[in-house]
Formats: sequence, structure tokens, C-alpha cells
Amino acid sequence: MRSPWKIPFYDPRILRSSFFTPPPFQPFSRKRKKKIAVAHTYLRMARIPKNLDLIRKRVAVYTGKQFSSFLIKKFMLGRKFGEFIVI
Repeated sequence: MRSPWKIPFYDPRILRSSFFTPPPFQPFSRKRKKKIAVAHTYLRMARIPKNLDLIRKRVAVYTGKQFSSFLIKKFMLGRKFGEFIVI
């Protein structure tokens, strides 16, 4: 557990807005599914920044075996990524 007097740890890659860019458009692919931009992170102990631009963004967090993805909602801001992983 992190001491309360230390500053919270944020994943620096999540703070970049270019990290949430959608995948490139492929006009001739056979799969016509809608591709959603997903940010991948391995840091479950990192906090979700209290940045309102992150609301309704999809994040995939590594559980040790696979990536578990979820949408960031308003009540999740300031909490850790690992709190919302269902194994």
C-alpha cells in the first residue's frame, strides 16, 4: 500500500491524448465491425487521472493472463485501474 503522504501515481501514457487514437481505417477488410480506440496498460496500481476528457474512453488493463477492458465513467476518476477488473 502506498503511503498517504506520497503523491498518487499516474500512468504517463494515459495522460497523453494521442494514446486514445483510433486504429487506422481499412476500407477493404472483410470484418465490418466498428473499431474503438482502446488504451492498453499493464499498471493496475496506477490511478485514473481526474481529467474530464477521459470520460467514456475505453481502457484495457492487463490482469496477468489477458486484457480486461472497460469504459471510464465519472465515478471512476481518481481511483485505481485494478479496482474495476473482474477476473
